[in-house]
Amino acid sequence: MHQVRKRLSVQVVAVCNRFDHLLQACAQEPDAIQGALARLDDAVRARGWDRDVYARLVELARTFGNGLFTVFAP
Repeated sequence: MHQVRKRLSVQVVAVCNRFDHLLQACAQEPDAIQGALARLDDAVRARGWDRDVYARLVELARTFGNGLFTVFAP
């Protein structure tokens, strides 16, 4: 069970880290979040990352939009 959680945590970090990188690359686009998510979808498929982790990130982005980055701020 512990090994499964470890793998999931690695997946979460990998997907979120790639999203952050893509978001920075798309920062000048009018809808940077959607552009980054579209590119992330390709990366998730190519790298075999967990689709459920990606789906949860998409859900958060749709729920909070640009506010996604202030929800978790200290």
